[in-house]
Amino acid sequence: MNVQGMGSLSGDVVDADSNPLANVTVHGEDTNFTTMTDSNGHYHFAYFPQGDYNVTASLHGYVDNTLPISVIENEESNLNFTL
Repeated sequence: MNVQGMGSLSGDVVDADSNPLANVTVHGEDTNFTTMTDSNGHYHFAYFPQGDYNVTASLHGYVDNTLPISVIENEESNLNFTL
């Protein structure tokens, strides 16, 4: 990846028993970037703007989890959630 001003962001979302959670919405606050986890609880943004963000994972029936992340240009950032 080499897109100016962009990095990438990915991670996994699990429940309290470490079971992967599918169909979790993952959203970068103050951005238009939203995706969902796959059947293995994994999400991936191939391009995410560099900067400091709060990212929220949410799924009906679970308490939302919001975590901070610093996305660095041309680097892969990893952020995992437990709901």
